[in-house]
Amino acid sequence: MKTLTGIRPSLWARCVTAAILQGRGEREEELPPETSEWFFRGQVFEEIVMRQVVARHGRDNVERQVVIPIDGIGEGHADGYLIPDRALIEVKSTTAPYPNSDTFSFGCRQLRIYGAYHPEAEQGHLYMLDPNRMKPADIYTVRLADDDREQVEQERQAIVAGVAGGDLEPHGHEYRPCTKPSQARGRMCPFASVCFAGWQPPAARVVSEPAALGAAARLAAVKGAIRSHEQEIKALEEEKRDAEAVLLEVTEPGDNTIGPWSVRRTDVRRSPSFSLKAAEAAGFPVETLAEFMRPGAAYTTFRVGPAEEAGDADVGEEAPF
Repeated sequence: MKTLTGIRPSLWARCVTAAILQGRGEREEELPPETSEWFFRGQVFEEIVMRQVVARHGRDNVERQVVIPIDGIGEGHADGYLIPDRALIEVKSTTAPYPNSDTFSFGCRQLRIYGAYHPEAEQGHLYMLDPNRMKPADIYTVRLADDDREQVEQERQAIVAGVAGGDLEPHGHEYRPCTKPSQARGRMCPFASVCFAGWQPPAARVVSEPAALGAAARLAAVKGAIRSHEQEIKALEEEKRDAEAVLLEVTEPGDNTIGPWSVRRTDVRRSPSFSLKAAEAAGFPVETLAEFMRPGAAYTTFRVGPAEEAGDADVGEEAPF
């Protein structure tokens, strides 16, 4: 495997500010062992997929570890380049190989960064592989429109200016999207500590209404009970799948009699699904579907836990729970 020089485009694809911090030479946090293992797993599956691509298309039609010079940044290394299709290849190993995942979004951005500076590429192929399932990778086409090229170049200029000493954007900006350290670490950012140095969490709003205190306590208790039952349900679901796997081998669609049991087997074919994100990545004009789409319904979630500095709340003469 070739050695990457300069700012990592895979980091840039996740966060422009992280790319700036790497370019400035800021110290990267040491990755926990499991994260390093995930990266190694990704390299293993990249090798497997690329060998499959070579076997299918021929060695003369596939380039491996394609070096892409990017002015002011360094070099990008695409996993591969399929010459007949003029397509760059990026392989992602993830337990969520779906278009609504962060891995998909980052993979598309990474291919667009590579494509903006590769002299011949017209598209990208994003391979999404689930390491927990023995099935071929899902392959998504990623197109690069003129607007994408302009956006990538604007980001490149922002990185170069930031490395030279320009001010960083505030938290929550598209170039610095995380708004708290845990969010950055959840995205495996190696500069979470540097990016959030001196950061203080915003003060929480204090609610002292007795009814709210009682509701929070009940919600915490209910969520705890649900979590305990979910473990039981998970074990039962595994038993259910094991039993169904046995019956699948010995029954036929319709009614079956097995000893004292009547077993009706129904084979169901799911309706076709459509991924808006995958269609956008492939360059499909999704705006033409506007009359057939409706916005998702808004909803609210609550996370309940002990307050770090709750103090004594005024609950009136009697506690509400």
